Amino acid sequence: MNKPWKVALTFAIVFLAGGVAGGLVAIRMTPTFVQRRVFTEQFVTSTMRFLTENLKLTSQQVEKVRPIVANTGEDLVKLRQGTSATFDRMNAGIMRELTPEQRTLHEAFLARMRERDDRDRERARQREAERAQKRLSDGDKPDKDKSSPDGPPLPPAGAKP
Repeated sequence: MNKPWKVALTFAIVFLAGGVAGGLVAIRMTPTFVQRRVFTEQFVTSTMRFLTENLKLTSQQVEKVRPIVANTGEDLVKLRQGTSATFDRMNAGIMRELTPEQRTLHEAFLARMRERDDRDRERARQREAERAQKRLSDGDKPDKDKSSPDGPPLPPAGAKP
């Protein structure tokens, strides 16, 4: 009673399911990879700009400080990933304890939080793009009359707080 079409159909279904799962993983991981790289680049750029403008770093200091800042950016990305995994574990544990109705409510809440986070990231990207455009239009000169967008200017060397 072997029916080869059943075996072929089973293999086809497993193959298609693997393709769908792989596609979903790729869709989920690609933005994460891009966000990680973009975050690190933005962190290094803004931190180095702040340090260079406010501390008047020499070119030798810039060369030595940039790798330190870049390593910190990578560490922050790893920390964020760990935090994300911790929240995922927490939410999975919570979901196991909820009724079906509560699960629906909790899933809706998590979806709203993801949407909020996406909006916040988009606003941050827009602000950074606007700052970059302003720097280009200002001839890349720091504005001495205003605080840096990355924080207040540092007091002069030797000044007492």
